[in-house]
Amino acid sequence: TFVPDDVTDERFTYYLAINNVLGLVGALGSQGLADEQLLLAALRGFLAGAAQGPEALGSGLPALLLDSPVLR
Repeated sequence: TFVPDDVTDERFTYYLAINNVLGLVGALGSQGLADEQLLLAALRGFLAGAAQGPEALGSGLPALLLDSPVLR
């Protein structure tokens, strides 16, 4: 089955970014194993590089994660 890119991006946003990455950041932060602000800053830097510049992935997903006022 094929779906439009915006549907795919929304699903990846939810399952990969929200469930996995932000869940891991929250878990590490809640146990005092890492500073959540530091991890979120590293994530933002990674997404910025993936959205533009020489490391650009050619996908709208990094920009969606960076620019959306609400993720879900």
